[in-house]
Amino acid sequence: MLDKAPAVSVIMSVYNHRDYVGKAIESILHQTLRNLELVIINDGSTDGSLDVIRKYEKLDSRIIVIDQNNQGLTRSLNTGVRKSSGQYIARQDADDESVPDRLERQFRILKKFKLDIVTSRAFKGEKIVPNALVLNFNRSNILKTGNIFIHGTFFISRYVFEVQTYNEQYRYAQDFKFVLDAFDNNLKIGFMLEPMYHLNNIETSISNTQSKEQNKFVEKALNESFGDAVYFLRINKCKKYLKNICKLILSLYLHMCQSKGGVFTLIRRT
Repeated sequence: MLDKAPAVSVIMSVYNHRDYVGKAIESILHQTLRNLELVIINDGSTDGSLDVIRKYEKLDSRIIVIDQNNQGLTRSLNTGVRKSSGQYIARQDADDESVPDRLERQFRILKKFKLDIVTSRAFKGEKIVPNALVLNFNRSNILKTGNIFIHGTFFISRYVFEVQTYNEQYRYAQDFKFVLDAFDNNLKIGFMLEPMYHLNNIETSISNTQSKEQNKFVEKALNESFGDAVYFLRINKCKKYLKNICKLILSLYLHMCQSKGGVFTLIRRT
């Protein structure tokens, strides 16, 4: 165990990812930010994932393992948060990998911009996703573009979990619901343009195997708590004939910021 409370607790839930979880764990253990703990919840795996996890547990005292019967991702994440002790909570999926300085960069950005939550873009093969950012982040655009928030990139101040937790009514799309709840609670969310994460997009991922169920829960979240109120920039205050100019300026700004660690802060129109 660590001699003192870690700065960051990384929460990873694992269900049958034996062939991938080792690299996911290593991507956290090799972070440039060293003062962390990795809380791994083995959520009833039947494929030998626990054996891989135990091997790493023996090698690094920063790893905390919770072995449980299958509860699903949402409940597992809430369990991991409760068992963690870091001032900040980060997510990591068991089939993906974080870039080496991800946590250090997110920690600095969250502090610098006084944010509550930070997310980022990610590499998906040779592509960077999402490949575009919508100006009007509303119901209609979400249904067209999909969820731009990548769950494995979440970096969250612990006090956020005093305001809200993962909604356990959501077996899927719990990350999207978490973001919508954060908007409802007036929390400040930052979106890093620089990709800090690698998505493996394997065939057994939830987005591939349960896409229909996931979409149903996205619809449920939208119906419960979302309106046409959230924007990336206060571009809605421009007159109509200035909108295209504003969009052009924004696209140029995106291009310049991508290589300079640019960050958008998501805001709610009042």
